[in-house]
Amino acid sequence: APRASRAVRLRRLTERRACLGCLGCGLALALAMVFVMPAVIRSTVRQGIRGDVVIDSAKADGFKQFANRGTDGKNSIEFFFFDIINPEAVLAGQPPQVKELG
Repeated sequence: APRASRAVRLRRLTERRACLGCLGCGLALALAMVFVMPAVIRSTVRQGIRGDVVIDSAKADGFKQFANRGTDGKNSIEFFFFDIINPEAVLAGQPPQVKELG
């Protein structure tokens, strides 16, 4: 069998290096996702919870409810669930028609 020309050998070597480079980048990305992303997610969640829970001024969300809650310590929240009766029409730009479920 004839030996591969120098250009063919050089191309194969370049392809191998590119493959190893892609593999290295993939490995670095995977390691970053395993070690860095959980810390980023944890920090984001904590800051979001702190922003929703801590009432640090009269301008904070929830201050009026906190100040006017009465002495019994009971706070209640009501949830309403609705079913959209005409989803195709809503997707076409018409106003929704809803039915209260509970």
